[in-house]
Amino acid sequence: MRSKPCKDLLKALLAEDPEERPKIRQVKRMEFFRRVDWNILTEQLPPRIPVIDDDDYLRNFPRDEKAKDPVDDPTDYI
Repeated sequence: MRSKPCKDLLKALLAEDPEERPKIRQVKRMEFFRRVDWNILTEQLPPRIPVIDDDDYLRNFPRDEKAKDPVDDPTDYI
């Protein structure tokens, strides 16, 4: 289950009418991002930096045999 701040953020960003979607200043003020210090964000290190050996390296992604390929899924075009 998603938190209310997460649901509120997603609902706002996915508004059907683009004019109803929040601008970046509004997004940055949303409850979901309350702990983010936007003034020093670019100076901080991410919590985890994955090691990537080459362009085809997939170890950082979970392997799910049941996962569908979204490109080949005909329902994506309906």
